[in-house]
Amino acid sequence: MKLTPRDQQDDEPADSPIFEGTLRDMEKQAILNNLEKFNGNKDLTAQHLGISRATLWRKLKEM
Repeated sequence: MKLTPRDQQDDEPADSPIFEGTLRDMEKQAILNNLEKFNGNKDLTAQHLGISRATLWRKLKEM
């Protein structure tokens, strides 16, 4: 029987990874993970994240 999130107990693992930290921390990790995935290619990283290259550059500058 597959459990839905409502049925899961606190000690049971969820189907998806649990993110910890602030939204900014999660955003930073997503950007860094995608930069690594695309070997530092900012065009592909921005495209995959659904943001413009300029937005990616701004977010990297803010890190």
